[in-house]
Amino acid sequence: MIDREVRNDLAALIRRYLAEEIKAFDLDEQLERFRDSDDSGVRFVATTMWFHYDDCDDHFVVASKPQWDYFQRLLLLLESNSTVTHKRHRQWSISQLIAGFLFAACIWIAIHFGVGSHLLVFFAPFGIASIILSRFRRLAIAEGPFDAIVTPFSSIRDLRIAYESAGTFHKRQFPR
Repeated sequence: MIDREVRNDLAALIRRYLAEEIKAFDLDEQLERFRDSDDSGVRFVATTMWFHYDDCDDHFVVASKPQWDYFQRLLLLLESNSTVTHKRHRQWSISQLIAGFLFAACIWIAIHFGVGSHLLVFFAPFGIASIILSRFRRLAIAEGPFDAIVTPFSSIRDLRIAYESAGTFHKRQFPR
């Protein structure tokens, strides 16, 4: 269900933040009412915005060019008739099995030798193995060539459809 009034209110709030009319604490406080909306697009944008401001230090917007473009796509989502669907997909891999084995080995070592600073000698190789596993896992997760420029939309086609349904939406340029 699309709630046009709530979408417009959230879009106005984000635009005020991007125009440096409000700071991070004000944004955080005002986003709270949008997180429980019946509109999936509003819930998604309100939740996503939490990852893009600092709730420990009150400041105006700080965004890189890719973040700015992402904010513009979030605004497009709010102004269009697009909805958001969440698909939960778990993909198990051999690296998770290896990580589980390494974790179990760490617990066994801690139980066998006791907990103390001497474990640093034992756990350093496990830390290195964890880093290597993380690198291989990151390489295995394939992203499409256009993911960075269409997210939160799933394709360029969806982005175009949203842009056409938004009517008068215009992307604001990244401030110099």
